[in-house]
Amino acid sequence: MPFGNPPVKRGKELMPFSTEHYENLLFVGRIRQGLENKTDAVRISAFVNWFWQTQLASHMAKEEAVLLPLLTQNKALKEQLLNEHAAIRFLVREIHHASSVEFLHKLVQVISNHIRFEEQVLFKYIEVSATAKELRELEIKLAHEQGQPAVWQDPFWAE
Repeated sequence: MPFGNPPVKRGKELMPFSTEHYENLLFVGRIRQGLENKTDAVRISAFVNWFWQTQLASHMAKEEAVLLPLLTQNKALKEQLLNEHAAIRFLVREIHHASSVEFLHKLVQVISNHIRFEEQVLFKYIEVSATAKELRELEIKLAHEQGQPAVWQDPFWAE
């Protein structure tokens, strides 16, 4: 297969998160391309700060609000989710203060790995362990919180 692993089949209950993960992967891909193009770190950092404020912070808060209650029986997955979210928050704060190429590379790596963990491990666990009632409630909660992605006005990755 030319693009690596086939997409994970996802139940409709978690699909809104998977859709947002696609947007998040576009985000890290744009950072990666900007870094490869030697785009000024200040421009990329402005994009990171904007994306954090418009999409990523609310995405992570929503995950914590609706997924953590489903992880009461799996402390390891709960801790991994929280630790990875803390690492992302830390890196975004550091990038906001320092516009560091090193932190931008690290953010790309951490978010990419985190999405892989959620899609391949965490969501599989939830789909198997949650009750039908819990999954219906999850679907209802996520259906009411979907917004439209915002558009960044400086497409540095396309240069």
